[in-house]
Amino acid sequence: MSGRIKGTDVGAELLKPMASSMENFSTESLTAERLNEDHLSDLVALHLDPEVSRYLGGVRSAEVTKTYLDVNIAHWDRHGFGLWVLAYAASLVTYNVAVALGAG
Repeated sequence: MSGRIKGTDVGAELLKPMASSMENFSTESLTAERLNEDHLSDLVALHLDPEVSRYLGGVRSAEVTKTYLDVNIAHWDRHGFGLWVLAYAASLVTYNVAVALGAG
């Protein structure tokens, strides 16, 4: 649902409260939670792994990863959507995924 009232994107405004209130969700085989400070150590490990980081533009230091996390948390706070940490329900394997909600 999207429309314009005096130049305002109504669809984005309607979706923002829904997205910003959603901290996590799960399915039968998957759990997801909003990226947060608790994920820093996992992100540092991923960003220091050369095999993983070659797809991300190269290895990132712990300091750069902390800045990356801060920027992405601020994005969530400002826009109501951002990166999710995904995990298979039956394992501890995690993946980062960007999900855009509302920008119609």
